[in-house]
Amino acid sequence: MRKLKTTVAVVALLAMSACGGGEAVDAATTTEPTQTRFERALDFVGPPTTDSLTGRESDEAVLGDGGYTLILDHKGERDRHGMSMENIAEVLALLDVPDSVVAQMDGTRAMDGRQSAEWDGITATWQYHPDSGLDLILTDEGPQ
Repeated sequence: MRKLKTTVAVVALLAMSACGGGEAVDAATTTEPTQTRFERALDFVGPPTTDSLTGRESDEAVLGDGGYTLILDHKGERDRHGMSMENIAEVLALLDVPDSVVAQMDGTRAMDGRQSAEWDGITATWQYHPDSGLDLILTDEGPQ
């Protein structure tokens, strides 16, 4: 879990450089997005992986509620499926998660139970256990 904060910072820098480093965009040429910010973040990360035994997509990143809920499942020590910490960090960086929230997630222990935080219209709840990894639920209050 300690790598999450550093990974989020590195991924944020890479995402900014890949998107033009935060250059201004002409408001006249922009259109209303057709995807939610959770859908855009998952598109940037890439498609879900496929289970080699069943041939089905794994449920490590699940969108719900019309794209306004995002459930991320980190692969723990005993899990067969799950996202890497690097992919979770990439999603969090794309969603501009504050450093304080990343530090809270990074410091969560199994005995702490479910934790929560809010920023920019997003509510996050999570829990961590070494066996099952970091289980994170993000909800978006809707269009900004």
